[in-house]
Amino acid sequence: FTFEAEEQCDTWLDFAGWGKGCAFLNGFNLGRYWEIGPQKRLYIPGPLVKKGKNEIILFETDGKAPGEITLTDEPDIG
Repeated sequence: FTFEAEEQCDTWLDFAGWGKGCAFLNGFNLGRYWEIGPQKRLYIPGPLVKKGKNEIILFETDGKAPGEITLTDEPDIG
């Protein structure tokens, strides 16, 4: 997945609908996610977000890939 950023800012990756796996932003490992929780979003520190094009890679191990991701400005740690 790719997205454009106008500025560097903190954000969260919402992985609702995804199963279990690892997330990477521009080659940096953001961490693991799992649909059973407890957290529902992964934190993305602002300095990791480049102005312009950014790439998110999700390594989904359960095969539950809905085909889209959501970035949000609020955490949901369950």
